Amino acid sequence: MKPQKALMSLDIGIETGFAIGTADGILCLSGVKKFKKKKSTKDPKSISDNRYHDFYAWLKFTVEDALNHGIDLTIVVEKANAHMPGFDGVVLHFGFHAMVKCLQSEYNDAITLYEVPAMSIKKFWLEDKELVKLRGAASKSAMVNRTQELYPSVENHNESDAIALFHLFSKRIKCQN
Repeated sequence: MKPQKALMSLDIGIETGFAIGTADGILCLSGVKKFKKKKSTKDPKSISDNRYHDFYAWLKFTVEDALNHGIDLTIVVEKANAHMPGFDGVVLHFGFHAMVKCLQSEYNDAITLYEVPAMSIKKFWLEDKELVKLRGAASKSAMVNRTQELYPSVENHNESDAIALFHLFSKRIKCQN
């Protein structure tokens, strides 16, 4: 029996948007997972950051749960670039991105990883090309408004971006088959 195929899209950040569904574009679950920094109880001067551990643990649990149910997983993320405000945000974004790549490497046979430039996501999702600026930037509200046309309960721009990425990639998968 061939394994089932699922698609998971991630808008990586302190508030990570996610969308999970079938590879043919049926969205089953979406939301936002927040990774907040907690003070160390052992040493208040410690530079350790629990967000890396928390992100990796959440992602690994999600991936292993899919694999344990016989599901091959395609993970698609926005291509990493230094677009986040502040040094801490950029470092965290690249760190989380590296963890996704590590998990893909660990489960190489069952996970396929793709990266999509932000501009491609915005241009696909926003039918009014005027809303997408020259460099591919689009306002967070424009992305959320478009998402709410299909999913009225979505209010967070990270979840909206993950849903847009999910639909963009599921459309690409359909075109390949």
